[in-house]
Amino acid sequence: MRFWRIQQLKADMREHPLSDRESIPYLIAFVLASLLPSLIVFDDLNHWDLASDTGGLVITLAAIVYLFHRNGGSTGKHFLQRYFAIGFVTSIRCLAAFLVFGIANAAFQDGLGILSDVTTMFDFMTIVACHLFLYWRIGIHISQIATWTARTPNSG
Repeated sequence: MRFWRIQQLKADMREHPLSDRESIPYLIAFVLASLLPSLIVFDDLNHWDLASDTGGLVITLAAIVYLFHRNGGSTGKHFLQRYFAIGFVTSIRCLAAFLVFGIANAAFQDGLGILSDVTTMFDFMTIVACHLFLYWRIGIHISQIATWTARTPNSG
C-alpha cells in the first residue's frame, strides 16, 4: 500500500490494475479517513458549519461524477480502484499541505484580529477551496492513468 509516492502508484497501476485484494486496504483507509471529521463533535455549531458540511457533500457527489468522466466515463476501466487508491494517496499528500495552509491561515486571521473560535465565512471558503483542489488533483492523476492504459495494448 502506498502512502505518499503517487508517481510510483500510478506507474504500478499503469502496468496492471489493482486486484480486489490490493484495493481493499485503500477502501478501508479511505472510508476511515472520510469518517474521521464527523467523529469530532463541537459544542458551538453555527450556520457556517452546516454550510461546510452541506458544501462538502455536494462537492463530493459532483466530484465523483467529474472523476468518473476523467477516467473515461462509461468506457473507462477500473474506476473504483483508481478512485480509492489515487484518492487516498492524494488526500494524504494534500492533508500535509492543508495543515501548513491552515496554520498560516490562522496566523493571518490572528494578525488581522479576525480569528474566531467558531466557523466563519472565511473558514467556509477555505474548506470549499481545499475540497475543490483535492478533487482537481485526483482528477489529474486518474486521467493520466486512463490515458496511459487506453494507449497501451492489453492493459486493464
